[in-house]
Amino acid sequence: MDRIGNRMVLLKDRLDALVAETGAMVYIDATPLLDANWTGIPMVAARFAQRFLTFLPDNTEFFFENLLLDKDLVRAALEANSGQELNASFRGEGSRRLDLSGPGLSVGFFPSIKRVRGYFDVETSISHDLSTLITPEFHTASNVDHHMRAMIPDILTNDLTLCVSDATRLDLLAYFGEGLGRLATVYNGVEWPEEFAVRYSGEVGQRPVERYVMILGTREPRKNIAKIFEMLTRHPQVLEEMRFVFVGKTGWLQDKTKVPQVLADAEARGRIVFTGFVSEYDKYKLLRAAWLTLYPSYFEGFGLPVVESLSVGTPCLASFSSSLPEVGGPLLPYFDPLSADDLHDKLTALAKLPQAEWDEIVAGGRRMAERFTWDEAFADLINHLAPIITAAAAESRTGDAAWS
Repeated sequence: MDRIGNRMVLLKDRLDALVAETGAMVYIDATPLLDANWTGIPMVAARFAQRFLTFLPDNTEFFFENLLLDKDLVRAALEANSGQELNASFRGEGSRRLDLSGPGLSVGFFPSIKRVRGYFDVETSISHDLSTLITPEFHTASNVDHHMRAMIPDILTNDLTLCVSDATRLDLLAYFGEGLGRLATVYNGVEWPEEFAVRYSGEVGQRPVERYVMILGTREPRKNIAKIFEMLTRHPQVLEEMRFVFVGKTGWLQDKTKVPQVLADAEARGRIVFTGFVSEYDKYKLLRAAWLTLYPSYFEGFGLPVVESLSVGTPCLASFSSSLPEVGGPLLPYFDPLSADDLHDKLTALAKLPQAEWDEIVAGGRRMAERFTWDEAFADLINHLAPIITAAAAESRTGDAAWS
C-alpha cells in the first residue's frame, strides 16, 4: 500500500473513533452543488462531498437553507458531475426539514459563503480568495457587496477557516490581523478518472496535433485574457505559429473580455477559438493535447487550472502573481501579468527551448502536481477539524454535567 493509501486507512479509523466518541454529524451546505456546470467552487465542494460520503456515509447530510437533501440525489449529481438534476428535484420527495435536535455534535461545513451562521455546534468554511477586496475592479458591484458583507461575519463565526493556499491565509492576516480565529491552509487537488487516459490513447494517442495554447477558466476580467489579446495585436505573427484555444464558460463584465475588432479575422479563421464550457473528459483531452497552457490571471486564491495542466504533462506559462508561484513551483515559467511584451518574450523563449529543458519543465510540473490530491486535501481538513470537534464535544459534556 502506498503512503497515501495507508494514510487514508488510518484516517478512516480515526473518523470512526471520532464519531463513536462525539456522535458528530456533518452537514454540508449543498448550495455550490446546485450549479449545472461545475467549475471552481462547485468542483471543490463536490470533491469534498465525495469523500465525506465515502468515509462518513451514515454521518453526512446535505442541506440547502432549511432543507435536508436526499443523499441519493446528491450521489447522482456527483456521478454526473453536474447539479442540473439536483437543482431541479431537490425540493421534492426525499427532502425534509433540517433538524438539529437529535443527539451528537452538529458540524456545519460550508464550501464557500455561509448562508447561515451560528446554527451548528462547530462551523467551518472555505476562504477561496480575497479578490473582491483586493481587486474589486474585476467584479460587479453586487458581487463585491455580497462577498464583502459575508467575509468577516463568516470567519468570526467559524471554529475553523480553511484557506486554499498560504497566499490566501496570509492575505487574510495582512488585511484583517490576528483576531480571526483558527486559520489553516488546505490545498485544492486534482484527479482524473482512470478511463480518461484510456480514451485519450484511443482518440489521440501519438497522432500529430497542430500546436495550440490553451487558456482554461471562466471568461471574466480578473483572468486577464485582455492581455493575451494585446500581445496578439502587437505580435500577430504568433497566431500563424499556434492557435489560441479558450476553454470555459462566459462570466461577468463581458465587454472587458471580448475579442478586439483587430483580431476578428483571426477568430473567423479559427486561429482564436472559444469552446465554452466543456465536459471533464474534453477538458482533460484538450489539456493533454495542448503544447502549452497559459494562465495570465491577475489574482488567484489557488489556481486549479495550473495544477490540472501540470498533472497531464502540459507546461503552463502563468502570471507571477498571488498564489500561482506557490502552486506552480520553481520550474514553472512565469511572466508579468501587466506586460504584453513580457508575455510575448516568455512565449517565444519557450518555443525555442531545447527539448531537454522542455522535458525538465514537464517532469518538474508533474512532480509539483502530485502534491495536490483531493485525498490529501480531505486528510488535511480532518486533521485540522477533528481536534476542534473533540474539544467541542468535551465542552458540551462538561456543560451538561454542570446542569445535571
